[in-house]
Amino acid sequence: DISSPTSYMTSLSDHLLLHPATVREFIEARVIVEQATVRLAVIRATPDEIERLHDIIDQQVESFQRGDSDTFIYLDSEFHMDLARMSGNSVLLKFLETVRELLHNFIAEVSRLPGGIKSAINYHTDIFEFIRARDSKEAEDKMRQHLYDVTKRIEKNMKVDLGSKSLFELNENIKK
Repeated sequence: DISSPTSYMTSLSDHLLLHPATVREFIEARVIVEQATVRLAVIRATPDEIERLHDIIDQQVESFQRGDSDTFIYLDSEFHMDLARMSGNSVLLKFLETVRELLHNFIAEVSRLPGGIKSAINYHTDIFEFIRARDSKEAEDKMRQHLYDVTKRIEKNMKVDLGSKSLFELNENIKK
């Protein structure tokens, strides 16, 4: 029964994690949306919002050091949600809120892959630094690299071909 939003999202989440084509489409949507959110966050974020993003990363590091993967996964999702809030674009935020459970489950799966957590912390730290420096090009490029890294990590560890090369070439062409 997928009549309720929760059961629909659970069904969608189960489908996403089982079908490579759908994983690819989710990543494709994330690349487009998250590059836009980070670009706008660079322009619109307040000093308090930037500090909150830094606090989230600090908490991610602490949860990783404690071996608390559940908290890390929650904070990873929060990092991406905060970027959408910082963008000041309510439609982009609503999109991520709509797929929040899906994003959370996706991050949980990727976090279990070798090196996934350390890589996420490094990318998040770099993205934060570029936002703080108000460098939209570098922040956007780093987000793209982060999602490319996630895609390659999935392909390698789950032995699945998501067509990462063409996926990221497509998004490069969209940018131009």
